[in-house]
Amino acid sequence: SDSMFTYDLTGNMTSAFAVPGVTAIRSLTWDGTSIYAGGNTAQIFKIDPATKTLTSTISVPSVPNIRYCTYDATANSGAGGFWVGTWTTDFTLVSMTGAVLNTAAAANHGLTATYGLAYDNASPGGPFFWAFHQTAASNAADIIQVDATTGFQTGVFHDVTSDIGTVGDLAGGLFFQASPLTLYGILQGTPNYLLSYDVQLVGINENAKDPSFVSAFPNPVTDMVNVGVKRTNNDVMNMQIFNNNGKIVFESSNVGVSNMINMSKYPTGVYTIKVTHNGQVYTKQIVRK
Repeated sequence: SDSMFTYDLTGNMTSAFAVPGVTAIRSLTWDGTSIYAGGNTAQIFKIDPATKTLTSTISVPSVPNIRYCTYDATANSGAGGFWVGTWTTDFTLVSMTGAVLNTAAAANHGLTATYGLAYDNASPGGPFFWAFHQTAASNAADIIQVDATTGFQTGVFHDVTSDIGTVGDLAGGLFFQASPLTLYGILQGTPNYLLSYDVQLVGINENAKDPSFVSAFPNPVTDMVNVGVKRTNNDVMNMQIFNNNGKIVFESSNVGVSNMINMSKYPTGVYTIKVTHNGQVYTKQIVRK
């Protein structure tokens, strides 16, 4: 139908409305300003969430049936783009104007019924895709992780149906939040469910050797934060800071024991510091107030 809804974080519906010119929506994503929707056509609808009006449409002739649509802030050298497709297709990356930039081949990911897709550029070891997939063998909705670099499944797999639904319920849309690492989605059934999962990656030895390897003071921070790292040698080390949308706002390979970083130029919110060193990934969350 043409109905769209908003909910608060306790599950109470706060509004129901229609956006003229937009109907039959299968997926929603956003870039921090506008909402974008896939409606099983060769178009992405751009919606103003403040006025609840259709701003424009993005034509994607290479993908005639866009069911899932997930924003990638890192695409096109930071200009942004969308991973789009439907059930059995390649995951196709298009620019903000609809031009094809890249693909993750269906022959690699092997998924045959992807209903929802979320791009994850914040989890250690990533970037990843999270696919909400309808697995025929068990008639169940499963969340499956795919390596965004190779296009192959990683082996991280979770059965959503066994958690909250019944056999025959359908996978739906999926959304990733970078900080804290969380997946949100919709399980289609009777009743429908809005769901969320904390993301704890299997096989990633994050912070295992030393949980205090990365420190931050003060936290919360208003302007300058001192990121401390237990560096004991001159081996290559990389530091990244991600905002809540998974976009890298700071990156440096010049990492010392004490690193002063100016956070005053960034919006308030939760940020994740990620330090990669000798095959280990260490993370620390900070709050910019």
